[in-house]
Parts: sequence; structure tokens; C-alpha cells
Amino acid sequence: QFLYFIARVMATRRNVQRKVSLSELKSHDTSNDCWIAVRGSVYDVTTFLNDHPGGAAIIIPNAGTDATEAFEDIGHTNYAVSLLDKYLVGTLQGADESTTAANTTKIGSIAPKKKSGDYGGVLPMVGVAAVVVVLVVFWLAMQKPAVPSNQPA
Repeated sequence: QFLYFIARVMATRRNVQRKVSLSELKSHDTSNDCWIAVRGSVYDVTTFLNDHPGGAAIIIPNAGTDATEAFEDIGHTNYAVSLLDKYLVGTLQGADESTTAANTTKIGSIAPKKKSGDYGGVLPMVGVAAVVVVLVVFWLAMQKPAVPSNQPA
């Protein structure tokens, strides 16, 4: 297994060194030959289309393009991001080297971009907490007061 891991790392490094032109990327734009670029790295996701949880129809419109914005807007999990490694073809020519797969140190570094006013899920959690508090207060108010044993009911 260790040798398999080393072979994958070496293959990934070789692929990252390959430069893919925008015109080459654009030529892989069908469901039978589907490449996408995400943060400057190019991936051949043809064999993954049927396995994608959202279905192939989510990826195909982005085939042959820089799909970074679409990829980040969805908010993929770290596991989903880690799956990209096995589909790496190379680096998009002219891409910012600091964002490509070769220089991505953490799996989670390809995460959804924060938009202004995006509270990262905090606002919904506050809403849920508020509803829980209201329900508990309502439940407590509906309870019959406890009658001490020395007083008549």
C-alpha cells in the first residue's frame, strides 16, 4: 500500500507539471470527454460524472471551462475536494500558481468563498437556538405548578 501511495504522489506531481492551455481545456466539453478547471488545476472528471452526488447534469454545463466559481459556490466537503486528486490532468496555463493543486497544502483550502454578509452558517444556528428557547419557555409555562404535599390540591 505504501508503494501505491508513493506512485500516486509521483503521478500527481507529474500531472501538475503538465500545462494545459485554455483551448485544450475547451476541447474537452462533452459528457464523453469532460474536463474542468478548479483554482487553476485541470481535472478529467469524465469517469466521475455518474458518481457525482448531484448527477452529471451539474457538471456537464461546466465541461471545458474554468468551473472554480461553480465549484466553490456549492460548498463541497473536504472529502469531495480530496476526490479531485485522482482526476488531476495538470495546471491551466496562466493560472495563479498559489492556488493550484501543487501548492494547495490543506484539503480544505478549496472551500466556498465567503461573500459579504455570509455568516458561514452562524445565522441559521442562532435561529434554531432561538426556536428551541421559545419552545422550552412555552413548555415550562404550560406545566402545572408543583403542589407541595402539605397543601390541598
